[in-house]
Amino acid sequence: MTSRWVRALLFASAAGASVLSGCGHETGSPSPSAAPAVSPDLVCATELTTSVTVAGGGFAPMPNDVLQDHTKLILPSITLTRVQSLEGAGVTDAPVAIPDDANDPAASHVRWTSPQSMNFDVFPGLANPGPAVPVRRG
Repeated sequence: MTSRWVRALLFASAAGASVLSGCGHETGSPSPSAAPAVSPDLVCATELTTSVTVAGGGFAPMPNDVLQDHTKLILPSITLTRVQSLEGAGVTDAPVAIPDDANDPAASHVRWTSPQSMNFDVFPGLANPGPAVPVRRG
């Protein structure tokens, strides 16, 4: 082989390796840029469905399967952690993820409205942490 062919082959190998290293199956998105504020910050999780607004910055849905027929948006995940009982005593309950399914947006309880605002539902059956779920910021 001539040195010209060797250089072309090395270039093609390096280009192919860089393209392949850029392809992955992990989903990632930027972190919110500000500590979010929530309203209301105390909700009933046993009797009502309550919409909670999260205000902050950097909330970005991520397009997924954009080369497929059915493109999906993956929304930032929202997790609630109860930090105290109604009596004010500290608790250490496990975090509860708000259900969100990019494959079935109509059944999702998470909604993206803008880079500064998202909404989610707290509803009966979400979890059974007691009568109230205080929402912790950040």
